[in-house]
Amino acid sequence: MIIAVIIIIISVTIKNNLKNISKNGVEVEGIVFDSELSTLGTASTYPVVRFLTKENNWVTEKSSIATMPGFYKKGEKVQIIYRDQEPNKFYINDGRTTSVPIILIVIGSVIIILALLKLTGLL
Repeated sequence: MIIAVIIIIISVTIKNNLKNISKNGVEVEGIVFDSELSTLGTASTYPVVRFLTKENNWVTEKSSIATMPGFYKKGEKVQIIYRDQEPNKFYINDGRTTSVPIILIVIGSVIIILALLKLTGLL
């Protein structure tokens, strides 16, 4: 149950970060440059994207949000929203990325509900 609470807290934090970036962010087109396997031993990857800021500076950076392997293909064009003064703070603006925190919140909530049902003897 503690792990589920931690998952929910992390997911809500990620969701809030995405919201803050999108509020004043700059949207540009980027490309999936590569992907890195998660170091946690889970079956997830972090897309590495490359994009050009409005100041014409190239940014090549690993996304802070992991996805399932194969969600993004090398060379795929993606929409990026980045924080104007901190272009390394960005996210890929599509459902494959923005749905991750929501899915994790649902999973964490289900785990908590099942744990509570188990503790009360209803399961």
